[in-house]
Amino acid sequence: MESIKDIIQEIESKASHYPAIYRGESKCHRLISSSLYRAYEKYLNSIITTENFDFKTLENIILAEYRDNIIGDSNKIDSDLRLKILSEIQHYEGKTTFIDFSYSYFVAMFFASTHNLGKEGRVIILNKNKVNDILYEPAKTNNRVVAQKSIFVTPETGVIPGNYVDIVKIPAKLKMPILNYLRKYHNISKGSIYNDTIGFVQQQDMFLDAWHYYYQGNAYLSTNPDKSLEMYNKALEINPHFDIAYTQRGEIFLQLGQLKNAIEDFKTSIDISPQFSNPYFGISKVYYRRCDFEIALDYSKQALEIQSKILKDPTQESLYKDMKKHHQKIRREIEKSTK
Repeated sequence: MESIKDIIQEIESKASHYPAIYRGESKCHRLISSSLYRAYEKYLNSIITTENFDFKTLENIILAEYRDNIIGDSNKIDSDLRLKILSEIQHYEGKTTFIDFSYSYFVAMFFASTHNLGKEGRVIILNKNKVNDILYEPAKTNNRVVAQKSIFVTPETGVIPGNYVDIVKIPAKLKMPILNYLRKYHNISKGSIYNDTIGFVQQQDMFLDAWHYYYQGNAYLSTNPDKSLEMYNKALEINPHFDIAYTQRGEIFLQLGQLKNAIEDFKTSIDISPQFSNPYFGISKVYYRRCDFEIALDYSKQALEIQSKILKDPTQESLYKDMKKHHQKIRREIEKSTK
């Protein structure tokens, strides 16, 4: 797979032969399995197998705990309530035998790309006719259910047979371009997918970890660019939508003379947050280094225009002065070349 277009075409081609639902995984697991199965998979061996490990009984115990602690009612949980409770636990990232799927392959592409950026992911295309008797479509009363276009497959063993599905691999190198494409053209991002308070809280630790590495990267910026680069890489591995981390990593690439990488990072930052001036300034510096002064001037103008709008903030004045000096330097080079 060499492009996003190739991936979409292959998904559409494979899904054209049957009614399809889709699942994205950011790394290629051994099986298509539920979170409960994966939590206990490490205990399975030649003695304890999927055949004698009773996942359904374990799930019943989880339901009983939920009933006692959340509902506070000793009555038996009927099948409708059972499915409703399990789908809620699943959506809040608890452990069940449910396996998340979506009616949208774009949502599946998001989940296939959003973590493990250095590893191959996959989109799983499931023939809906093969699992009609174990499908559960949750009520659209949950924002996340609506955003993710959710449908659950509920196998008792927590595993879907491999011959029920087609697989489309997502190369590691295309994960970031896919995330940018989905955000730009389909409004699919972490903000839209995890669009409730609990989703925000669940993501909070991740964001704090990313900021931790970002600030470490800043600390090494002037003294150890290689270490700084390592820290920004870690921040972006955790949060691939971290706009200013792309800008700062772009500055490191510029410092190391890796101009192509610098431009890619600055442009990614602009794609995520076009309202900030720094990445435009960064691209201008790259083109100045390449002696492409007209392009450098264009990006410099954009940077100055954005920065001039926030000059009321005294912390931004120094950056504006640096941009002005850079802009004047470009103009002098253009004037020299026209004499």
